[in-house]
Amino acid sequence: MTNNEICNPITEVETIDGIEFTFVLSALEEFLPVDELFQPEDLKEIHDNIYNGKWMYFCAELKVYVNGIKLASDALGGCIHESLDDFKINSGYYEDMKATCVKEAIKTINIFKNM
Repeated sequence: MTNNEICNPITEVETIDGIEFTFVLSALEEFLPVDELFQPEDLKEIHDNIYNGKWMYFCAELKVYVNGIKLASDALGGCIHESLDDFKINSGYYEDMKATCVKEAIKTINIFKNM
């Protein structure tokens, strides 16, 4: 873990269009106050569950690597989930972040191919 990661990252490898991508999903410390992002009527429950360790409050960051070289990343702040796995499986955002990263990585690969 790096200094601003709040739990161990999740790594997965997937081959897309013949390219082996390594995806690293991290939960980074979120610096925006919860009170600025959520409705006042929800804050007590949110604070209680974060304080009791039931929920995590974080910024999700996904990085994509090819042959050990980072080619793209995407981030989403203000996440509240029971775990990073919960975010990955249940939020609906992980697949969008992954698609964004793959699109950017393929653009970068094509730039280098055409040099």
